[in-house]
This record gives sequence, C-alpha cells and structure tokens, in this order.
Amino acid sequence: MLTPSTSSTCPHLGLKDDPASFLAYPSTGNFCFHGKAPAVPLLEHQGNYCLCPEHLNCPVFIKAKGTYFPKELRITERVSESKVNDNRKYFIAVILVLLLASIIWGVIALSGNNLLNLGLFKNLSPVSPTFEAKTITVNPIPTPTLLFILPTQTSLPTPIPSPTSTSTPPQKHSLETPIQVDNYRYIVHLSMDGEGFDYLVKTYDTNIDVIKAINFMLPPAVWVNFPIVLSPGLKVIDPNMPAFLAYKVEDIEISTEQLAKNLKVNRELLQKYNGCPIGCNLKKNDWVIVPYLK
Repeated sequence: MLTPSTSSTCPHLGLKDDPASFLAYPSTGNFCFHGKAPAVPLLEHQGNYCLCPEHLNCPVFIKAKGTYFPKELRITERVSESKVNDNRKYFIAVILVLLLASIIWGVIALSGNNLLNLGLFKNLSPVSPTFEAKTITVNPIPTPTLLFILPTQTSLPTPIPSPTSTSTPPQKHSLETPIQVDNYRYIVHLSMDGEGFDYLVKTYDTNIDVIKAINFMLPPAVWVNFPIVLSPGLKVIDPNMPAFLAYKVEDIEISTEQLAKNLKVNRELLQKYNGCPIGCNLKKNDWVIVPYLK
C-alpha cells in the first residue's frame, strides 16, 4: 500500500476508507476522488493513467473537480448490492403474501360463525347408528411348541472402522496454485522484496519474453507486492495466448458471468483460464487471471 505522488501517480487515487493511500497495481480497491462521487476506474484505465505519470493527460484529471466520473471509464456496481436489493424485495413479497392469507382466513372464519348464529344448522337432527348383534365363534388357539436351537459357532461382530477426519481442501484460486489449461499451467505470484525478472525466470523455468507476453500492462520493473502471472516451464510464446491481469476478488461471492460483465471481458475466456465451468462462483480474496485479447 503506497501514498500517491504527483510525479508518478495520480494524487486523486486512494482507498475507499483511506484516500491518502492506494494499491500499487490495478484493483477494484482503488477509487478516484477527483469526481463528485468516488468511483473505481477500469483496470485498464488505472494501468494507462492512474498508476503512471500519464495521469496528467487523463480525461478525468483534466476536467474540473466536482464533475461525475464517466460511466464508460468506471467499473459497474458490484453484484453484492443487487443481491441485497433482491433479498429485500423477496422479504417484502413474503410479508404481503402472509398478510393476505391471514385476511382471507379471518373472513372465512367470520362467515362460518355467522352461519351458525343464524340457525341454519339447528333443524338438523343427529342420526343414531344402529347395530346388529352377531354371534362370533372363536376357535381355540393351539399352544405353540418352543424349539430351542443351540448355536454351533459364535462369531464376533465385525468392527466398524472409525471415521477418519478429512481436512478442508485448499483454496483453488489462491496465490501459487496452478490452473491447468490445455497444455499450459498458470499461477499468480505476488512479488517480494529483492525479486526481479532474473529471479522469476530461474525459479519458474521460463524467460523474460514469455513473462512480458502473458502479462497485461506489465511495469518495466518488478514492484514489491505486485501480482504477476507466470506459466512455469513455458519458454516459447504462443501467439494465440491472451495477455493476463491478476485480479483479487473483493465481493463476498460473485459469479464468473457477473465478474466478466463488471470487468468488460469475454466470459468464456475468463471461465476457461480459471478452470470455472458455467455456474462457478468466486469468493472474497480469490485470485483469478483476467484474459485480454491482444
């Protein structure tokens, strides 16, 4: 987490609860406070303007302070807010149905009492049932003969194995966890102090050209705590492979369909390169790789 510098990054970039600090990589946690209301710029816009000296030419930075942030340059509202509204509407609908059922039940009960009070059923006389006596002959039940059979072999019960404790499976979309797609593996690595491109090439058996080709908006040097996408063992660039941007999920839970819509990327490619079929949901703090076509 860094503090904006007017020479290198936009001074209006900051966190929602701490406008004086920001994340050093494109993230939905970064907000622009230059507009009338804080807004999250598109990840591509953050890399092209907010996080570099090019912010001086940003169309939002040039505008007078107090105007609304352009819709085409900001990430849409998160799905969690729409879920809250949907749940609220569902709760109100249930209350209205229960209230209507109570009113109908009260009307039916009141109508029944009025019919009894009017004497509509007073002239109805009860019908007494008649019974015809019959003689039933009961045959005596023979006394059963008890037969004892001595067991020839005593077998011990088969012991039931005690259940073995199962550990919680590791998080699928986390740092350093590979995702296999076709013949390649992809991981998200969070760079540490002292790591450079030479270290990444040697550790992950790749080369600098591949690292630059598969990372979208890669900075000229490896920053501390910068998420970078790597493909261990890959040394030849595949021209059909998209460039990727590491992304950390901020919502409590979100579908890949909604995330692709929010980030304005291809849904099928997002699901493919993260091993998520249709209906797959991502959770808070999951790391995914966002594909951008070259």
